Amino acid sequence: MKVSRLYSGFLVFLFISFEPAWGVQVGEKAPACKKPFLESKQLFDIEAYRGKALLIDFWATWCPPCKRAIPFLNDLRNEFADSGFEIIAVNVDEETQDLDAFLKTYPINYKVLVDAQGDCPKAYGVLGMPSSYFVDKSGKVDFIHIGFRDSDKAEIRARIKKLLE
Repeated sequence: MKVSRLYSGFLVFLFISFEPAWGVQVGEKAPACKKPFLESKQLFDIEAYRGKALLIDFWATWCPPCKRAIPFLNDLRNEFADSGFEIIAVNVDEETQDLDAFLKTYPINYKVLVDAQGDCPKAYGVLGMPSSYFVDKSGKVDFIHIGFRDSDKAEIRARIKKLLE
């Protein structure tokens, strides 16, 4: 019994002590994510956003916190757009046929791209929904935020203001 608890404790230590070997880390250049925007079918090119503060938000229609985050992200995008801030929403639904109906119920005022194959979440190392990657003006990941609660709003807004300085 003692050995089992010791072994379990060691596994927990390993799990929380080491970052995953895949995906982008804070301080690293944000990976390319060449997927089409829903509106224009043009491919997302992260280099086109160099010089802007960028929030890349991975989300899905089946995710309740994602739905709650959309109005707040709309407000942030509108509030900071003139300051050089942009949001890119990466939808990761495997079945995309209901996406248009979802967006009529939960309108998004920023660019949406679709990645049903999951290439972009894999490149970023997304661990949960929603996941937000804050990218600075030089193209490096400054902060990673997983999940969304109303209590996160102040921190998210502060992170954006820091990126815009």
